[in-house]
Amino acid sequence: MRWAGLLIGALAMSQAAAAEPSAASEAAGNDRLADLIVRMIPLGPQFDAAAAADPRWPLQSIAAEDLKPQWLSCAREKLSTRGYREFRRAEMADYAKTYPQLVDADLAVLSAGAADVFAKLSDLAIEAGKKHPGASDSKALLQQVIATTDPRQHEAVTAFVSRDEHQLLRRLTGIESVYGNFPNAKELFGDGIVQGVMREAVESCQIPKYLFSRPASG
Repeated sequence: MRWAGLLIGALAMSQAAAAEPSAASEAAGNDRLADLIVRMIPLGPQFDAAAAADPRWPLQSIAAEDLKPQWLSCAREKLSTRGYREFRRAEMADYAKTYPQLVDADLAVLSAGAADVFAKLSDLAIEAGKKHPGASDSKALLQQVIATTDPRQHEAVTAFVSRDEHQLLRRLTGIESVYGNFPNAKELFGDGIVQGVMREAVESCQIPKYLFSRPASG
């Protein structure tokens, strides 16, 4: 009986040891996916710039007498380069846990060039939105970026925006309609994506939502 117990214990230890590299590999894959999404949609520097320009951002719409310092510090941490990266990391971990069968294909197409193409597109869209709010043409911007891609990147971005296996990730990142009707850059890299990050920050920092509907006094 003693030998049987030792054998069972040894088998359990070997199974645990075998599982550790798998778990580490999955975590590394999730981090890689998060890094690619952050590169595709680089909101961190935009948040940092907004925070530097306004000490009450992003809660400037809350009346001064209602605003608690801990809410502001929490929201500014969440809406920063580091906070945005952590948001995407948690988001991708949940995505990978729910849809593990899709992660490898997503990583492959993003790493092959789709992430780089969208990074260029997002930079152009953000700058165009600053210069001409509501008037920039994202389809034209996309064509401009596509014209500078090599065949591998072109194939990768076409696969990402068109194949069903990437639909859930497109929807999650907010760029599902990249080849649909999006008349301006704000719709592609603007309010929808930012609102998702803002919503998570408000909920995580436990800021009462009704305060945003009150008129700010300062």
